[in-house]
Amino acid sequence: MPQGEPSNKQEESKEKQDTPAEVLSEA
Repeated sequence: MPQGEPSNKQEESKEKQDTPAEVLSEA
C-alpha cells in the first residue's frame, strides 16, 4: 500500500506505544 507508506511512519510511533507486540509482529 504505497498510499499508507507516509502515514505508516506516524502510525508505527503510535502503535509502538499502544501495542509494541503488534509492531514486532509487523516488522
